[in-house]
Amino acid sequence: MADLQEMSGGVDTAELQNRAYQGADEGSGAFSRVQDQGDSIESLEVAYILRPQVAMGYLEGLPYVVSLGIREALDRLCADEMRIGWPYVVVHDTRPLVSLETHAGYGKGGIFAVTQLTLPLKALDEDTHACALLEECRVQSDLSDRELAATLRDEILSALRGWEQGFSQGGAGPLAPVLNDYFDALDAMGERVEIRYPNGRLKAQGRFAGVDVWGRASVVADDGSEISFSHEEASMRRAQH
Repeated sequence: MADLQEMSGGVDTAELQNRAYQGADEGSGAFSRVQDQGDSIESLEVAYILRPQVAMGYLEGLPYVVSLGIREALDRLCADEMRIGWPYVVVHDTRPLVSLETHAGYGKGGIFAVTQLTLPLKALDEDTHACALLEECRVQSDLSDRELAATLRDEILSALRGWEQGFSQGGAGPLAPVLNDYFDALDAMGERVEIRYPNGRLKAQGRFAGVDVWGRASVVADDGSEISFSHEEASMRRAQH
């Protein structure tokens, strides 16, 4: 399997994008221990080069697929159920656990993407309520940071291959091959939520009703109307009671 390089002070995604452009192998990447949030949380940053064999127009579905792979890996590693907060944040017990960013491009080896994950491992002071679940799972499973990064990578690649194969069976829209699995994994489905504009202003409240093949969320508002929106247009979270 392709190499994972250990870095200090965070992973260099620009370097990985350049390597991907030059034709680096899928699955290669980097990992690094970092401190964030005012140096109160220690996290593991990992980034991978992916080469999804799908149409360029469907690449927007990639982070959703990556989140499914992460969820599968952590379900197995921690023996505890993870969920996916729309659009693609892995959560545990309603709390955000793993965030990710994906940047796609086209280079000498064809279509590529660099996906970066941030996994909070432990709090460094008593006042920080960081989820230490990943650190506990890593230690209990006797995994080094490199092995944890490799475990996540392998499940992401497995999810990616399944996504690619699904398109051979037809279906329009980037999430069509994985929509059922994604739907089953969604957090807050059927619950009361609030929709907020990018500036934080409240747009509406209602019931989270679903997600379509393009990743757009659907909420049945309190007035009975149905609101459909992308994550660029608005964010969604459980309603404050």
